[in-house]
Formats: sequence, C-alpha cells, structure tokens
Amino acid sequence: MPAPFPPANKRLGQHFLIDQNIVRKIIAAAELAPDETVLEIGPGRGILTDALSRAARRVVAIEIDAELCALLQVRQTDWKNVEVICADALIHPFETLPAGVVVTRACGRLRCAAPPSSGTDDAKSSGPVPG
Repeated sequence: MPAPFPPANKRLGQHFLIDQNIVRKIIAAAELAPDETVLEIGPGRGILTDALSRAARRVVAIEIDAELCALLQVRQTDWKNVEVICADALIHPFETLPAGVVVTRACGRLRCAAPPSSGTDDAKSSGPVPG
C-alpha cells in the first residue's frame, strides 16, 4: 500500500483538490487534444495529474514540496506519460520544456513558444488569458 500523503503545508499555501466533479470540469474546460503536452504546476497529491494523464499525450508536473514530489514519483510508475519535476516553478527554466506545451488557466490557454527553427505556430495563444 502506498504511503499516505502528508497534510497541506500552509507555508507553501497548499490546498489539495479532492472533488472528482471539479476535476472533470477542469479537464472539460481545458479542451485538451490527445496529442498535447500539458504543464501542471503544483500537482499536489496528483488527482488532476491522473486525469490529465488520460486526456493528454504527455504531462509535465512541477512540484516544489519534496515530500509530495517523492510520493508523486512513486505514483509515476502508473503514469507512463507523466514527468514529475521536483522544483520551484517560479525559477524553473521553462525554455527546457518541449515546444507546444499547453499551459491552462481558469479562463484561457497559452502555449509555450516553439523554437524559431521549428516553423510551427505554437507561440500563439489559443484563447483569452487574463493579465
């Protein structure tokens, strides 16, 4: 049996998603295509990560909490298309992410810019994103 997840770390401002109905709504709102790569910042206990792994080709999840990250890496064996990165997303070098990564916000979507030599149009926003 996997180790239990630790309680939320208030110092990090953690709040964990547990409602599967909300997870379904987030996945629907993201309008992910099965060939997309998704960036998830703060996967926490992995509830959304699990759903994203079924909806997208690849998920890159960045978690700052070392204890949660270790537990997510154990779960990663069940998620063949999930890469868990133990890092602070505020200082992570996003240029290392693959071109075309979909970054989803509550009110819109962004795509990481593709390298200039790729000739793709991935640098465009695929929807309105609040400032």
